[in-house]
Amino acid sequence: MALRCLLITVVVSAVTVFLMNASYDVSAQGLPAITGQMTLTPSLGSGSTGTAASDLAGYPLPYPGILPDHPLYFLKQLRDFILEHAVSDPDKRVEFHILQSDKNLVMAMEMADLGKWQYAERAAAAAASHRNKAYLWLVSQRSAGQPAPPYLIDRLVRSVAKHLEILSGLLRAQANSPAWRSYFTEAGELEVKLTELPRD
Repeated sequence: MALRCLLITVVVSAVTVFLMNASYDVSAQGLPAITGQMTLTPSLGSGSTGTAASDLAGYPLPYPGILPDHPLYFLKQLRDFILEHAVSDPDKRVEFHILQSDKNLVMAMEMADLGKWQYAERAAAAAASHRNKAYLWLVSQRSAGQPAPPYLIDRLVRSVAKHLEILSGLLRAQANSPAWRSYFTEAGELEVKLTELPRD
């Protein structure tokens, strides 16, 4: 019995390490087909943050791992919940939330590409939640007297700009959905807040 538990622990740990370390540039892989239709609107992408559309093409989105329609997706959610609460370093926590936000955005694209809009909407909501958590951690660091490292702010700015680019395409596909409009609007508001965040 103890050997069986040890074996299961080793397998789950190996899968977790693999899923956490795997990442690739979605634009280079051509995933999903819907991304080819999206263009960054000049008023949102390159205006306030200084992030040019050409810079965004090179922003790598992570491999999402198991998608929400997979029967074992709950294990991934459990792992992510444990990791979120295990990270104590504020900078690492911001990085974790940016990564999770990007992963959930890719999941939303994948689900939308498969026509599973209910799953796509849930993934987009999770992406929005992680985006906000990353921003709130940056703000809380600043209020605690620890200025956020500029590379973290830049990474979040680039991530939010990429999210706006992709959400604009998803919004065009679901133009009558108030949920998609709210995800897009929230990302735009966060982009503005990030420009007002002082950099030390």
